[in-house]
Amino acid sequence: MEITPEAQKPVGARTRIGVPDPAFRGAGCVDRMAIMCERLREDGLYDMAWALGVTRNPTGFLEPRVTVGRNRFTMDLRRALC
Repeated sequence: MEITPEAQKPVGARTRIGVPDPAFRGAGCVDRMAIMCERLREDGLYDMAWALGVTRNPTGFLEPRVTVGRNRFTMDLRRALC
């Protein structure tokens, strides 16, 4: 996901059924992506996930959460190959 001011801005959470998940309260799109990646792995739907945001100018990247960052991804990949 590209890191832009809009992607980092907190967005509202509305739902027609039930109560919005409090984990998403005050979170921007980048943080929501990281939460989704964490949950996909924790629920066993994915064996590994890496949440990564990129910037254009200057070129770079951001890992919004350590729990779904490169180090965790690498550790999970090594574990899967052994």
